[in-house]
Amino acid sequence: MRRQERAELEQEREEALKELEMLEKMKEEELMIQQKLAEEQQAQLEREHEEAQLELERVEKEKAEELSLQQKAEEEPGDKSRTLAELTDKYGAPNLTRVEEIDESGQSDAAPNLTAESEEETPTDMKVDS
Repeated sequence: MRRQERAELEQEREEALKELEMLEKMKEEELMIQQKLAEEQQAQLEREHEEAQLELERVEKEKAEELSLQQKAEEEPGDKSRTLAELTDKYGAPNLTRVEEIDESGQSDAAPNLTAESEEETPTDMKVDS
């Protein structure tokens, strides 16, 4: 009976050792999976950072090009009638016509010259009929 108990105890001990080994293997696998996941997340963050940097550089380059084109347009006195779309070859650039700006008194930029000339020609003694 003692031999049988010893044999059963030995068998239970062997099963417990096998179970312990299996648990250790599972923990190792879990750790490896967590490490892989962390590496993938880090790589994804790095890719997103690089993409954001490239996008930022692209936007800055476009702004610099646009500013350069605007400065060239301002420097060229004969090309004031050309729009930004005409100065650039970029698809989707707005093709807007020039609008003459009017100041607060309701006169355009060119109007003061005309009104000054017309005031010189018209007498100041004119009466206004109400």
